[in-house]
Amino acid sequence: MKLIKKILKVILITLASLVLLIVIHSSVPRKISAELKSKAINAYQQNKSKISKDNYIIIVDYSKDILQKRLWLYDVKNNEALLNTRVTHALKSGLIYCNDISNKPNTEKTCIGSFVTGNQYIGKFGNSMNIHGLDKSNSNAYNRRIVFHSNCNHKYYGVTIPSFLAIYSLGCFAFHEDDMDPFIDKVKDGVFMYVDM
Repeated sequence: MKLIKKILKVILITLASLVLLIVIHSSVPRKISAELKSKAINAYQQNKSKISKDNYIIIVDYSKDILQKRLWLYDVKNNEALLNTRVTHALKSGLIYCNDISNKPNTEKTCIGSFVTGNQYIGKFGNSMNIHGLDKSNSNAYNRRIVFHSNCNHKYYGVTIPSFLAIYSLGCFAFHEDDMDPFIDKVKDGVFMYVDM
């Protein structure tokens, strides 16, 4: 009996430590890598004629796992990140890492490349924003309804997932509504976005 209690104690301590590590891992602010920032700025320069608001770049780094803060709102003029937050990727694109992308309709997968933000609207997930793909890798984004929206309660294959656990999407870029509303107000209608993996 004493041995069983010791084993259970070790298991509980291990589980508590694991949960603590996950919480710390997912809440630590991340810096934009120099390589990713350079790629994003180069793509921004190449697409400047398609951008009506040139003060920001939205950068998403899908080489980071789903628990990390991997979306930045980068202020071009002041060379600083104004927001760093977690963002979803499509469940069909990978469990931990986004490594299976698609631009094809009905795949429910994430797409990458250069985008420009569109209009704001109220959709089934509340405050939302359209995006338009600028590359061959994402030219169907608008028609596929790949958008920004809040991480509300989602239904995945018939199971309702509460918003704090909703880390996947069907290809959309979703994060907590406390950050989403001011984010959309800043970036709607013509801000450049770069997504890499």
